[in-house]
Amino acid sequence: VCKRPYDGERTVCPSDGARLLEMPQQQPRPGNVFDSRYVILETIGKGGMATIYRGLDVPNRRQVALKVLKSKFSAEERAVHQFFTEARVASSLGHPSIVRTFDFGRTQVGYLYIAMELLNGETLSRRIRRQGRLSPNRALYFFSQSLDALAEAHARGTIHRDRKPENISIVPHKGRERAELL
Repeated sequence: VCKRPYDGERTVCPSDGARLLEMPQQQPRPGNVFDSRYVILETIGKGGMATIYRGLDVPNRRQVALKVLKSKFSAEERAVHQFFTEARVASSLGHPSIVRTFDFGRTQVGYLYIAMELLNGETLSRRIRRQGRLSPNRALYFFSQSLDALAEAHARGTIHRDRKPENISIVPHKGRERAELL
């Protein structure tokens, strides 16, 4: 409740009496289940603060992307606050060029996660590495979709603080491609 970390044998917080959560020391592995709902299938990406997994949302029978805060940040108040703020903001946005957020929370063993739409595409950075420079028309097409997504976020008072080609995914959409902001 007070969001302070404690080491040692304590089971309750000395400040407010709330039950303390254990912070996981390792990242989850394939086969782990979150909240009796999400099964981790495989690792699909790693960033500075989080690891992205392909997961299965069992009740809805769909694959999802599970963004899991790295264990070393789970006890840092600022990192946890930033992670859950990102989740709340992302889940409130509904733009076709912004990846959909379905759910977020903390598991019983202390993993912090965000369940998102699993995109079947590639990042803009991977596309550029694979194909080389985009044509001006193609670059403008993806750039304008990304700007529309940012405008939606800005209209709701949100600033995307990690704009880069690695956070733009190029996905198939109605026989064409579309840029989606992660």
